[in-house]
Amino acid sequence: MGVTVAPEGRRGAISAELEGADLGDHRREARLLRIAEAVAAHPERSLPGVFENDDAALEAAYRFFNNVAVTPAALLQPHVRATVERCASLATVLAVHDTTVFGYRAGGKRHGLGSHGPAQQFFAHATLAVSPDESHVPLGILAQRTYVRRGDGGDGTESERWLDQANAVEQLGIEASRIVHVEDR
Repeated sequence: MGVTVAPEGRRGAISAELEGADLGDHRREARLLRIAEAVAAHPERSLPGVFENDDAALEAAYRFFNNVAVTPAALLQPHVRATVERCASLATVLAVHDTTVFGYRAGGKRHGLGSHGPAQQFFAHATLAVSPDESHVPLGILAQRTYVRRGDGGDGTESERWLDQANAVEQLGIEASRIVHVEDR
């Protein structure tokens, strides 16, 4: 039994959103589209659940994400470009910033994660473009940064990270006449 992919209409939207990713090899770029389509068909599942009937596809997905050429920035870049294009049709865009903690079980041995008590964790600071009207339609991600709190001051302050992200959004060249940053810090 093969991997279930997203319905045709959804598949086209996903491919359009990710086309142009520069992963250094056309095979990796094609793999990205196959993985994204499979995940879109079952967004509520983890990778083992998405590929539950296809061990080779699951192994390929793990190899894909472990490849040094596959970086969060490279994966997100075509989506950011498409988001900026969607923002161009609006006079005002809300840039909503927030940080999320990703925590893992105590005693885990994941390389590169920080610790908080016995748990391992990292943070993702994302900026979502949203329409300013009462519908608040999400337009897409404008910026994302992941980091680990090391406690030695080398990772910068929280306020510096928020300002850096807002500045990164301002540098995208969004043609909206006004970008309103919505932050809680």
